[in-house]
Amino acid sequence: MIIQEAIVHRFDKDRHKPSVAKMRDEVLPNEDNLQNLVDGIRDVFNRTMTRGYGAFIIGDVAYPFPDLLDKYLADQQGLGVFTLGLKTCYQKAIDGASLATGGYLFFARYQENGQDFMFVVSLKLKAGTGIDDTTLTINKTVNFDIDHLHEAARINITAWKEGKDRYVTFIKKRRSGEDSKSATDYFRDFLGVTELTESAEQTKLLLQVVRDYCEEKQFDVDKAREIRQRVHAYCVECTKEKKGISLDALSMRLDDQQPASFSEFVTSKEYPLGDGFEPNSRIYRGLRRHRIKDSKLTLDFEESILGSRVIYDDVAETLIIKDLPLEFKQRLKPTATENDDPT
Repeated sequence: MIIQEAIVHRFDKDRHKPSVAKMRDEVLPNEDNLQNLVDGIRDVFNRTMTRGYGAFIIGDVAYPFPDLLDKYLADQQGLGVFTLGLKTCYQKAIDGASLATGGYLFFARYQENGQDFMFVVSLKLKAGTGIDDTTLTINKTVNFDIDHLHEAARINITAWKEGKDRYVTFIKKRRSGEDSKSATDYFRDFLGVTELTESAEQTKLLLQVVRDYCEEKQFDVDKAREIRQRVHAYCVECTKEKKGISLDALSMRLDDQQPASFSEFVTSKEYPLGDGFEPNSRIYRGLRRHRIKDSKLTLDFEESILGSRVIYDDVAETLIIKDLPLEFKQRLKPTATENDDPT
């Protein structure tokens, strides 16, 4: 990861009161402390399961962040000028959330794996304990609390400029009460981001992740079937109770001995799988398998291919299987010996 530039501003605010800004004019020195901070934010951000995915609201004067970011990229005016221009915009958003409290608004633009990114994070402080090397006296210290990122977003600038559908990833703080929305969603309003939670697309991705997970873990047929059944049962439960998918909860149901195994797999592979989407019942039916067996025949196939590769004719009471594997087709071909006329 290569950091291009970073800057931080302070916004003091108590609940139900307006904010007071203290703005920094120049970018931060690109030193080891900055590298460690950005590395820490990235690691915590990547481990956080409660993430959403979205895109900018373009052309709306109520959401100036995307236009100002575009101007910053085009004019190369520097991060200082860009973020100073966001002062009024941010204060309007945070002051509109009566329960929100202040903190340090941190921006960092960096490059990684050939992609251009920007972190926008609201950081809080936490008290700690340190030691004076000269006097060996125990002292109080104050550090950024990066272990608890409640308001944070990562913008994939490269994906945005390439016209991709989703290029903003943000942390979604779980809501525990009626007022929690106003204390957290202001950050997305500040960024001018709309969440994209297409139920069908996210459910399709969930099914793909489950298949990849079973393959990487090298589960046998029975274990993979059990995993799919558990995912299907959880999706059915979410549909009945009208609640969104929680990847942490799903992960615990899949493996009570290693409850974080599935969620860690999702984050390590960086699947754009959001938290909180409502599963699409038409799609997650594909997790079911049909298994039919008698003394001479065994059929075993996923629900998802019924009607495409496996077609049932109710009138003729026949089953058509299409797109057979090449190896199987060659096995069905009669050999030369079998074709010889015995007479």
